[in-house]
Amino acid sequence: MPGVPDVYGCKDNIMFWIELKKVTKSNIVRLSPFQKSWHFSHSLQGGRGFIMAETPDPLLLSIWPSSIAISIASLTPHNAGKSWTIPASQAAWADIQDYILHSPLPPSPQKPASK
Repeated sequence: MPGVPDVYGCKDNIMFWIELKKVTKSNIVRLSPFQKSWHFSHSLQGGRGFIMAETPDPLLLSIWPSSIAISIASLTPHNAGKSWTIPASQAAWADIQDYILHSPLPPSPQKPASK
């Protein structure tokens, strides 16, 4: 189904979704209109979701809470919630897991006003 993230997970009764991306040559993460819509709808319901992207130079793994996917012009490594150097160490993977499962998510976006 268009827009549904690549990864669904559940650990310790915490469910989450992750969209996997690569940062483009212009140093941004591109999301389709379907992906933006899915992330917006999921965030409105209080869902836990993230966009995770690999940057080529420097080689980083960056992550953003999906609730910001529609609220900023573009996702770049500079506005990521958090980044790790890759290849990631075992401690970094534990930190990534902790971030996904326990990071406080930004407030859900507001529904557009009805006309």
